[in-house]
Amino acid sequence: MVEKANRCFGRVRNHFTRVRGHFTRLDAFWKAKNLYGQASGTKKCLEIIKASGTEIPQEMIDVFAEQEKLHEAEATKLCVGPLSDSDLTLSPLVFPSRFVEDRFRASFDPYGSNVNLIRSETAFQFITSLEITEEPSEEPLVDVTSVPA
Repeated sequence: MVEKANRCFGRVRNHFTRVRGHFTRLDAFWKAKNLYGQASGTKKCLEIIKASGTEIPQEMIDVFAEQEKLHEAEATKLCVGPLSDSDLTLSPLVFPSRFVEDRFRASFDPYGSNVNLIRSETAFQFITSLEITEEPSEEPLVDVTSVPA
């Protein structure tokens, strides 16, 4: 029984280790990418300031150019792919969800835009704050902090 539990929890531990490793690599990638952006932006700003006539030594611009190359190479080396579905699944048994219908899941865009999730007739019925034309009511507002419990 103990051996079976160790095997089971060992698999779970391996999943967590892979996911934790992924996020550790992702943090290192974004740090390198941000440092690259800072070095690149600073170099460009210094070049623009120098072009406008302000005296800036070329060595200062070269320092940021070197940092830009260094961080760009590091970010390229650390490029992290997406997590696989197996890394996000703790059990080898994958059951369909009672809460999510597959016909709706097929229409989800995992990368952002979910424009076609509702029909145009339904979207037409939504009211935005720009469409509200009624005047605000003159009723006094109630201070909920003073209402006894």
